[in-house]
Amino acid sequence: MQRILGAIAILSMGAIASANAQDFGEDDFAARTAGQVADLCAAADESALDRYALGFCYGWLEGVGQFYEQAVADGTIAEQKVACPGKELSRKEWADVLVGWVGADPARRDLTPLKALGDAAKETFPCP
Repeated sequence: MQRILGAIAILSMGAIASANAQDFGEDDFAARTAGQVADLCAAADESALDRYALGFCYGWLEGVGQFYEQAVADGTIAEQKVACPGKELSRKEWADVLVGWVGADPARRDLTPLKALGDAAKETFPCP
């Protein structure tokens, strides 16, 4: 997902969690923190609520990518390469990167989701 990778550039300009279906509440779907998004992205895909959580996660990642792509197309921001995964990653792969990175340090759960995604991408896929 080139758009997701590109969206990481926005973050550089300014700036393993798991959950069971019964652990999800309305506030978790607000995606206010990296921990909330990581929990949704770590859903087990075993129930309808898990599938909603994963759908939200993948939709959020796609939205980040589309926002970046449009901002570059409009000339609002200049395209930058700040993470270099070496291949185009799927939404599932991006979700796994975010979940693993947030889960590695409990303090990361309180970051904004965009900050966490950007930091996770830069740390996981540093450019030469």
